[in-house]
Amino acid sequence: MLQSETGEEQLQEIVSHLNGKLDWLRNQPIDALIGLIGEVSKKWLSDERFSFLKDKGLLFLSNWCEASHLRQIAEQGLKGNIRYCDTFLCFPNSQKHFLRANSRGLACHWMAGNVQILGIFALVQCIITKNVNLLKVAAKDNGVFSSLLSAFEGVSYTTADGYKLEGSDLMETVAVVYFSRDAKKLGDLMSKSAHIRIAWGGREAVETVANYPSMIDSETVIFGPKLSYAVIAKEELFSEQAARKLARRVSVDVSVFDQSGCASPHNLYIEKGGVITPEKFCEILADVFPKTEAQIPKPIISAEQISAVHSSRGVYDFKGKVWGSDTMSWTILYSEDNELCKPVYSRVLMVHPVEHINDALVHIQDYIQTIGIAAPQEKSIDFANKATMAGVSRCPLIGRMLNFEMPWDGVFLIDKLVKWNTLNGPLC
Repeated sequence: MLQSETGEEQLQEIVSHLNGKLDWLRNQPIDALIGLIGEVSKKWLSDERFSFLKDKGLLFLSNWCEASHLRQIAEQGLKGNIRYCDTFLCFPNSQKHFLRANSRGLACHWMAGNVQILGIFALVQCIITKNVNLLKVAAKDNGVFSSLLSAFEGVSYTTADGYKLEGSDLMETVAVVYFSRDAKKLGDLMSKSAHIRIAWGGREAVETVANYPSMIDSETVIFGPKLSYAVIAKEELFSEQAARKLARRVSVDVSVFDQSGCASPHNLYIEKGGVITPEKFCEILADVFPKTEAQIPKPIISAEQISAVHSSRGVYDFKGKVWGSDTMSWTILYSEDNELCKPVYSRVLMVHPVEHINDALVHIQDYIQTIGIAAPQEKSIDFANKATMAGVSRCPLIGRMLNFEMPWDGVFLIDKLVKWNTLNGPLC
C-alpha cells in the first residue's frame, strides 16, 4: 500500500522500473507470451493455492486464457496476423508494403472491487501486445490479483523454435499497488504516466479516473457501470426437456460472479404461447438452481444481502410468486408486469411474461450492456438489430452472457493497446 506522505516517490520508482522493462518486453515473441500465459492458466486450476478463487470465476478465466483461445483473440485484434506484434510483415495482397503493431508503453489499470477477475482479461491482452502494466487494485481486492500473478513464478514456456520465456522475468513488467481514492496526487501521477488508461467499476470510480490529467495521446478505455437482462422466445419452449436445458443455461448466467458482473441477468422476459408457460419455466428453473449451486458454489452471503433478498421475496409474496432456497442462496421472483426491476443481486432473478420478446426492448437505456437471447435465428437477428441500434453492445446466447469476448462494450480492446506502423507505404 502506498502512503500519501511518501507514495509519490515510491510510485515514480515503480513507473520508472516498468518503463525500463519495456524494451525487453517488446523483444519477446508473441508466441512465447501467449504460450506462457496458457501454462499459467493450467496452474490456476491445478494448484490448490488458488482454490479460494473458484467461486470468483476462476474456471472461466483459466479456459479463456488457454493458448489456443488467446491466439484467436490476438488474431481478431491484430488484423489477422499475431506476428504483426513482432516485426514488419507484408500487408495482405501486397509484397511491397509492410505493417506492424508496436505496444503503446505503460498501461495503467484501475480495478473494480466487485468482480476482481474481470480485470485480468484486460491485463492479459496488454501483456500479449507487449505493454508494461501498473495495476491499482480496489480496497476489496483481498490479495486476489497478487495471488493470480504469483502463479507465474516457477513457470516457463519454450516455443517451437526453442525460445524460452520465464514467468518470473515477465512479472518484472507488472506491478500491483493500492492507494486510497482520496490520494489525488497519486492518482494524478499514475494517470499522467499512462500511455493507456483502463478503468473498471461504478460511476464514481470511473469518473474519478476519467477526470485525472493524462497525456494528450493516451488511450482511455472505460468499463463503467452496466446492467443486463435476458429474453426467451416461445419457440424455445417446445418441450419440458428443452425448457430444462435452457433453464440450466439461465441458472449458470445468474450464478457466475453471483450477479456482480455487468453482463449478469437480473430480469428475464419470457414469451407467452409456448408449450411451457413462463410460470412453468420458473418451476423448472427452481428445480435446476440447486444443481447449478453445487457446481458454482455460493459465496458467503452477508447479513445485508440476506435482508435485501428477504425483503424482495416479501414484496413478491403479494404481487406474484416466489421460489427460493431456505438459505437465501437463490431466488426466482415472478410477476405479470413488464417492468425492468432494480437488481437485488445474490442470485435473485425477476421473471416477466411478455407477448413478444420485442416488448422487452422498451427497457433499453444507455446503461444496458448485454441482452441474452434464446430465440430462432430470424427472430434473434430482428431483436438484436433493434437492440443494438438502441445502444446495447452484446446479444449473446443465454448461457454465455458472462463469457468475456471481443469486442466488449463495443470495443476491440487490442486495437486500443497498439500503434500501427507502416513501411514502404502508402498502398497507392
